[in-house]
Amino acid sequence: MSIVCIDIRTYLPNFNENTDSYYDKSPYKPYEKNRIEYKCRCKAGVKFTNNFQFKQHINTKTHRTFIDNYKDNYKELDEQSDRVKELTIENGKLINKIISLERYKNENEREIKRQELIQIKKRVDKSLHELDSIDDYEFHDCQ
Repeated sequence: MSIVCIDIRTYLPNFNENTDSYYDKSPYKPYEKNRIEYKCRCKAGVKFTNNFQFKQHINTKTHRTFIDNYKDNYKELDEQSDRVKELTIENGKLINKIISLERYKNENEREIKRQELIQIKKRVDKSLHELDSIDDYEFHDCQ
């Protein structure tokens, strides 16, 4: 028994800048193994897993209508989906930067506290040294 990863992707047509239209291009390479299964949004439940199925599918009337109207119906949706992915990645990078800056801030705060403790220790040492140097000083009761 082996575990098989089923990867299903949504088929997206290619854009021709010269004609300002969309066209179909097979997502499969010749003799490709472990092909990815694609679903097409032209009709519910349409899937293909090889070049032959793809070529049969793109010749259907439903798919041709889908491609002809793709710009009006799905282009903006796909662009927004891509934008959401970009913003999600950017958000992740910013979160990592915030975490890094907070770590840096904590390290700086620790260093500031350490410097304050060093200054306090120096003052205490100085005070103790002054007390040690006043050994000859005699205390008198005021009466």
